[in-house]
Amino acid sequence: TPGIGSLRVRSLHEDAAGTLWAGTEDGQLIHYRDGRFRTFGAADGLHTEYIVRIEDDAEGALWLTSLALTIRFDGHRFEAFRPGELPRGVRPVDRRGGWRGLWWSQDAEGLHCLIAGRVQP
Repeated sequence: TPGIGSLRVRSLHEDAAGTLWAGTEDGQLIHYRDGRFRTFGAADGLHTEYIVRIEDDAEGALWLTSLALTIRFDGHRFEAFRPGELPRGVRPVDRRGGWRGLWWSQDAEGLHCLIAGRVQP
């Protein structure tokens, strides 16, 4: 199918505007809208692997969670965050414990989790 760069889909998400997004095992992001597919990858600035979770935030940006990064996509550019670069030091949960693409941390003030682009208690 024209516009699909990978068939190894690991996550699906429909954003608030009705666009379907698919994250792939090999780090590509597939966009489907108005009957057309487009795949984003390294040539577009998306440098990751194994996208396991996709969410949109209140401003319409996408948040992609991979095994080592979380990435914000504003529709034009990809911005990557590594463990410890987000507030409260949120980072990926240990995969041995049933990792589901959640980034979180715990401190004296409680448990903090990255949800829809915001670190929330």
